[in-house]
Amino acid sequence: MDKKVLISIIIPVYNVEKYLRRCLDSAVNQTMKEIEVVAIDDGSTDSSGVILDEYKKKYPQIMQVLHTENHGQGIARNLAIKEAKGTYLAFCDADDYMIENSLERMYARAQKENCELIYGASYRVRGNGKYLLGLLPGPVTKESMLLDITPFTLWSLLVKKELWERTGGTADMIYQDVAYIPVLIAAANNVAYEPLPVYYWMDREDSTVHRTKERKILDFVKAAKMAIENIDPKYRNEIVMNMAEKTIDKSKAMWYFGDEFFSYFKSLVPMIEKNPCYLANPDKYKEITFYIGLTEHAVPKRIYLDGFSQEVTTQQAQEAAREAFREEGEVVVLNPANCDVQENQMIEQAFLQKNFKLAAGYFALKRIYAEGGIYLGSNMKINGPFDCMCSYPAFFSFLDETHFTDKVFGAAKGNEVIKEIMDGLVNSKTQTEADPARQIESVLKGRYSVEMNGRTTYSKYPFVLLSPLAVMTPVSGTVIDLCQCTQFDMNPKELFTIPKSTLAGIANYPVPWQGTQIKNWKFKYGESKKQCEELRKKYKKCTAELKDIKNTDEYRVGNAMKKNGLGRLIMRMCLKLLGSK
Repeated sequence: MDKKVLISIIIPVYNVEKYLRRCLDSAVNQTMKEIEVVAIDDGSTDSSGVILDEYKKKYPQIMQVLHTENHGQGIARNLAIKEAKGTYLAFCDADDYMIENSLERMYARAQKENCELIYGASYRVRGNGKYLLGLLPGPVTKESMLLDITPFTLWSLLVKKELWERTGGTADMIYQDVAYIPVLIAAANNVAYEPLPVYYWMDREDSTVHRTKERKILDFVKAAKMAIENIDPKYRNEIVMNMAEKTIDKSKAMWYFGDEFFSYFKSLVPMIEKNPCYLANPDKYKEITFYIGLTEHAVPKRIYLDGFSQEVTTQQAQEAAREAFREEGEVVVLNPANCDVQENQMIEQAFLQKNFKLAAGYFALKRIYAEGGIYLGSNMKINGPFDCMCSYPAFFSFLDETHFTDKVFGAAKGNEVIKEIMDGLVNSKTQTEADPARQIESVLKGRYSVEMNGRTTYSKYPFVLLSPLAVMTPVSGTVIDLCQCTQFDMNPKELFTIPKSTLAGIANYPVPWQGTQIKNWKFKYGESKKQCEELRKKYKKCTAELKDIKNTDEYRVGNAMKKNGLGRLIMRMCLKLLGSK
């Protein structure tokens, strides 16, 4: 008699020998027993296929193993589903693993609520951190799922196979989940939500979605378009808003192609502005409102270099033109040959006194206000393109937690913040007061009440603030890249010291994954408070019960006899007599 299979776990496998056993163990040892595991070796060149055959031999009643040529994850998954016998489908990536009772909980919820699709919360593991994902506010409906789910991942789902077959299957692309899951949710007869985590997502640095300088990362745009085009029109408003928020996040987190993500966001604006989800939640979509107001290519692809403090060769200028943008931009070297140092008495005096930093800063502000562009001060190296900043009205950078740098900033033509900084510099009475970094700080703190915390901030002010991690920082005459510097030459003559203030800025600036960790700490704190409250209630109840016991005659007599030596003697004698009988 064939084994009854309620759930088929689909696992596409490709070159994951290091993690595969943990994944398979989590699948075959589920507390729910009416399951099968359908694992497909998608042309692995390591020992993954051998490991699968080993588990097939060890668990013949549970495991199905398929071996194919390499097709890609999406096609491999669809091939595995064709062989699945279960009423429901669950999914697991071969480098992740499932919580042991996840299927039992999700299936019970599916039966109780008569659902074709159940979405579950999960844990994201990155480095030494574990963060909770997929928390949804209640009540959960198809509309709320489509509006609020982050992230869209197949391993968060338990799906009726019949629903999967009705809706087609996944494409072979990165972010295939983003393209397909909204369609699944919209097509389901009923949906449910499992708030307790069901899965561990091992977010590895070498995974495909972290290769942010490869154009394949733009598959997200393709996936978002597919989701919006293919979803039931009844739910299009919700998925447009979800994709809009996710696209904004991508434009910031995946900065190398930030301008292209932003360009796609702008294409969604006609669908956002009259969207009832947007109109009903102006506070929730405050950031989206900010981005709607931005202009593509507001800042021209033009770099100004400080040619006052040091000579900039033609070769260096050409290199800057190539590296400043993905497609070569314009470079202008600011120097006495193209800047009239006599137009302003203070600047002329600064130039004669070799205060080149002030002279270069002044002409950079003037040129950027007149024409737009980005300024790089002396001893600065371009480590990545500025395309991601070109859609913002202006940007400035922290040197550390409590100071701004005048080594890198940019703005669109006619930017009022640049004008205020330039006016402050011109109207200063001394060169010290006119210092560009000091004027930037004065305007941003005084006029715009910027919080001096060293953190990257996008939509709170009419400009972007970048953390020290985002720029090159000169330290004691040596330029270091705080983003990528992992080791130093141990020759004592080459060692240098990073100022404490710079380190403080780094320590207090949360990168995106650290920000998520902070949110999860808040969640865990909230859960701990609830548990403490429950323990307090139990303590009060026990205290009250103990008080009632103390008021009984039996307790009083027993307590008195324990305290009295004669009483204890009588009790021992009674017990001895009882024992002799």
